[in-house]
Amino acid sequence: MLEAKLKKLIKVLNKARAEKDFETIQKVTHLLATQLPKIDQSKHIDVIQALKCAYELAHDTVSAEAKQVSQQMGLLNQNKTRKRAYAKMQIATQQQIGIHKPSTIQRGSL
Repeated sequence: MLEAKLKKLIKVLNKARAEKDFETIQKVTHLLATQLPKIDQSKHIDVIQALKCAYELAHDTVSAEAKQVSQQMGLLNQNKTRKRAYAKMQIATQQQIGIHKPSTIQRGSL
């Protein structure tokens, strides 16, 4: 009975992994992990492999997201720096030409 339950859980986990349904993966992984103490792990290597695959998928997904976020933050910071440099250059040019007095320039716009 336990063996049939484990096979069903592994089947559900494989399907969820293929669909990248992380909520289901989390629930099934938790259920499998709670069954580990009850089973002879040397006989049920497929359970260990399923848990390992779920962990690797989660790790790869989180790593990819972290990389994407860091790239986006890098672009955001580059854009902010570029805008600040452009604004400072524009202010300096206006001051040299005498269009605006330094007291009329708004500091909050930088």
